[in-house]
Amino acid sequence: MVLEALLRIILTVILLFIVFKVGMRVGSIFFGESQADASVKKMADALSQPGEGTTAVRIGLDSGDAIIGFSQAAKEFRCYGCPQGVYSPVPYYSYVSKPSTAECANVPCICSCKGIRIELPGQLTGREGEQAMELRCAGLSCLKLANNLPDQTPLKAAYPNTTSLANYPFWKGGFFFVNAGDIGNGLPRPQSSVASSSVAIERKRSGTGLLANACPPQVACIQQN
Repeated sequence: MVLEALLRIILTVILLFIVFKVGMRVGSIFFGESQADASVKKMADALSQPGEGTTAVRIGLDSGDAIIGFSQAAKEFRCYGCPQGVYSPVPYYSYVSKPSTAECANVPCICSCKGIRIELPGQLTGREGEQAMELRCAGLSCLKLANNLPDQTPLKAAYPNTTSLANYPFWKGGFFFVNAGDIGNGLPRPQSSVASSSVAIERKRSGTGLLANACPPQVACIQQN
């Protein structure tokens, strides 16, 4: 009897712990501030600073979360060459639609994406002669940016010199950092999906004004034509 009661207590404690962890995760998606939320605030401050320069920012992401930047003109962010390891005779990419909220409507913005998922796992959908995979967020909160983002960011520099790809991944219409095992951001593994990383926030003048971008180390954030 004593042993049975002890086992019940142990099982109850384990069950309560599991319920607590799940509840905390669900609560953070809809109500609380996650690591992504805090990281977005730091990145937004660095991206919106006036004048040229580079700022190092340490970001953190809970499992299943992402940080996405959208340029002013972008209708969606696209990661070409993502997911990796997929064969397609035409260009392919994963994408996230730009929110129509006040923080993102016709302006550059940065968003915290909680609970990112693949809309149709294992499937690529034909779009404009290309193949695409849609990504969606269970929760999305965004901040407006003072400086615009470049239209395109090549990621070739992130790959070792020994790597030889016919077409290297690149970002179009923004930037993308994620911590989800089945979703990559175009960087070589294991950098493509991580819980924390150092991000270089670069600001540089262009013909259209000051541009800003967020990129991993060894990747040129803003390339001038």
